[in-house]
Amino acid sequence: MKQRKFTTITINKNGQTYKRSVAYRSIQELAEKRTAFEKEIEEKGKFYFADVADQWQEEHEKIVEHYTAQSYLAPLKDLKAEFGDMELKGISALSIQAFLNRMQVQGYARQTINLRKITMSQILDYAVLHGMINFNPSKVCKVPKAPKEIRQPPSDDDIKKIHAAPDGFWKRYFLLLMYTGLRREEAMALTKDDLDFENCTVRVNKVIVYESNVPKVREYTKTAAGDRFAPFPINLHPYFKDAQKGLIFGVDGMPMNKGRFDKGIAKFKKENGITCNSHQLRHYFATICHGVIDAKDAQALLGHAKVSTTLDIYTNLDQRQKQQAIQKINQFIEGTA
Repeated sequence: MKQRKFTTITINKNGQTYKRSVAYRSIQELAEKRTAFEKEIEEKGKFYFADVADQWQEEHEKIVEHYTAQSYLAPLKDLKAEFGDMELKGISALSIQAFLNRMQVQGYARQTINLRKITMSQILDYAVLHGMINFNPSKVCKVPKAPKEIRQPPSDDDIKKIHAAPDGFWKRYFLLLMYTGLRREEAMALTKDDLDFENCTVRVNKVIVYESNVPKVREYTKTAAGDRFAPFPINLHPYFKDAQKGLIFGVDGMPMNKGRFDKGIAKFKKENGITCNSHQLRHYFATICHGVIDAKDAQALLGHAKVSTTLDIYTNLDQRQKQQAIQKINQFIEGTA
């Protein structure tokens, strides 16, 4: 049996030097160990998109508000489905552009596609920062033009039906969203202590989130100065004077699970012939703001991260009013012709 020999294998790769002491009995065995060492080094330098995306998400959620973090969940799911098992170095600008173009062909709104590009860019920026890749290929990609998604406020008929509905839990919920502009998750986390009857304001500083399908209250402002305040019109006061302790829209003051909440809303809408959803009620509040206060002030009341979101709503409302004006003129001329 041949005597064992000892040596150090040295491999230079990407400007780095790797060394390993090995024992061998033949030149062939030494070559095999060198090959295995090279493969090991090669594997260490591989970073897969799904793993990096998870790392980015964990870091990102520490520095952004709840709604911002939530808005990235759907884009992350889509991106991981497309690129998850790919090595970062194998993701090219062409493959990213093809993904964005395919979304456009499938009829997705431009804003939806753009959020995928933003998410991809942030993940790849994170990879560049941590030395996983040398450049971000998504920087040169373009969001293809697509029909812009327009969210409409509830119809006048829906508004009348909400007011005509018998008083109760769900009518109060609908009225609150209509006249405060709160999001669904914000309304679900409200307590009576958040209602200031004297100054006619609602304090907004927490939301209901679902962790493993379990509802929990989470504060998303770190200081009192970070609280958002929304109007609490006096016509809403009678509905909430006798609000229960704990969460107003809860079960015995405790958080309500999403399934029960959804069923309650669906039943209320069916019984009263209402078609609009919670987000459309928030847009109704935006119609009240429109023409009364400027977009910057409305942004603060609605809690939009960017004033551009508020401006988009205002622009849509302007177009809607112009269309209504044209219809009135057409009807007037038709009646006099």
